[in-house]
Amino acid sequence: MMKYSAEKDDGCIRVEVPCYRSDVMHQYDLIEDVLIAHRYRNIVPKVPELDQVGSQSDIQDTAQVVRDILTGSGVTESMTYVHISEDDLTEKMSLNKEDYVRLENPLSEDFGSLRNMVIPSLLDVLSQNRQHSYPQSIFEVGDSVELDDSPTGASNIKKVAFVKSDQNVDFTDARRTLQTLERDLGIELDIKSSDRAFFKNSRSGDIYIGEKRIGFVGEFSDKVCDSWRLDNPVAGFEINLEEIQSALKK
Repeated sequence: MMKYSAEKDDGCIRVEVPCYRSDVMHQYDLIEDVLIAHRYRNIVPKVPELDQVGSQSDIQDTAQVVRDILTGSGVTESMTYVHISEDDLTEKMSLNKEDYVRLENPLSEDFGSLRNMVIPSLLDVLSQNRQHSYPQSIFEVGDSVELDDSPTGASNIKKVAFVKSDQNVDFTDARRTLQTLERDLGIELDIKSSDRAFFKNSRSGDIYIGEKRIGFVGEFSDKVCDSWRLDNPVAGFEINLEEIQSALKK
């Protein structure tokens, strides 16, 4: 009826499909034909002996806890694309590094790269909401893509980033929100002075858990604020959420 020719071969069944059966594209089509010939009503249903209980991963649980802490503190959550323009990652952030993934054939240059940090996406959100009332506090729990020595050459890293903008915002505002996370998560974070191109001198630091650097915090420079057309000062931080997860497991 189906005009297949078949033979056993070392525990497998090799099937030759007639040329006129253009609808047969892979093994699933062969299985379907066998089921039809056998008749579905003759098949006795059986529940697979598999673990059917789904659950969130540990990093998803931690991400949700962080969301709850920040939204409970009055911070608005933002959700942006991991795709971003090269200009947003470099020139607007006063950076000239090329340590990020660039797409070979993007649909638009506005989405021609994959962000290696979440902060530029939040600054873009502030820029697009300049006409709204202040203060503005937003955060995002999202992915960044960092170059590494893995087989794919890059890995997704889950991070949490926060920014606040208002007439009198400074480093203290970002540090205060960071302390809220620190307290509610039950972890101990250290801030060590450091200079980054997108922060004001002496108003920034790297964030550590023990000896592990997991992020940065600071007040953005006037040049960066001007690049994003932001009239009010901006402060913020960004943390590797996967390092937070590792610390919580200990």
